[in-house]
Amino acid sequence: MTSLEMERKKALTLLSSFGENVKDLKLELRKGILTIEVGSSQYYLIRKIQLSDKSKYTDGIIDITELGKTIQFIKKTKGDTITIKQSGKGKTLYIKSGKTKLQFPSQETVVSHSKTRLFGQIVREATKNMWSVWSKQQLPIELHGTVDISELKTVTSMKGVIGLTSFKVKGNAEEKEFNIQAGKAHSGKLQVTVDLIDSDGPHTNIESFFGPWFMECMGLLDDAPAIIHLGEGTIVAFEQHIGNMKTLLIIIDQSRD
Repeated sequence: MTSLEMERKKALTLLSSFGENVKDLKLELRKGILTIEVGSSQYYLIRKIQLSDKSKYTDGIIDITELGKTIQFIKKTKGDTITIKQSGKGKTLYIKSGKTKLQFPSQETVVSHSKTRLFGQIVREATKNMWSVWSKQQLPIELHGTVDISELKTVTSMKGVIGLTSFKVKGNAEEKEFNIQAGKAHSGKLQVTVDLIDSDGPHTNIESFFGPWFMECMGLLDDAPAIIHLGEGTIVAFEQHIGNMKTLLIIIDQSRD
């Protein structure tokens, strides 16, 4: 039986970090690394956590198909740790914290994980090629650098100001700037411009356009620096390495949705 024991508060933070629209998660435990990835036609997110030597776990897969109820249970229990167990795909999920136990039936399919296999293959190729091209079409990824996500995340709180709107993401290696624009001049237009540190790319603007999902996707990142990769009309990718966790978020240009 696959099992994982974590500090309750850390487990709550982790399981809650994939966005409100994610209703289930697949947890993969391999050689001391916990991997969780989710995806859709609009974005892909993977988190890899290096478990500490004190962590108690057994390798395998855990499917949490009732994520909302699982999070609520973890919030309300008082134990210092949380233990999650499952014997296989579609099998009952067991959760324990302190003296309190809960069990859920599980579904055969984890919806949030169903489209990640293709993404994983493309990401491996992109990494192999030093983030120079994307997908089998070899679409160029031309702009690279580092940005402060805490400054960019202003956009996540602007739904009431600009509504559901498209976003333009623009970067310029020569000007060392990374810019996000949203909305329209007659109804409210938002611009956020931050420094592009260690910029690498052509001396011209590189742009991609994203739908309203861009706002929520930015909320999936931590308030910390991130390495970015931006292609013309393709993707924007954000890489973060904070403590024992590595995060990769890829947002797809709306023309390729």
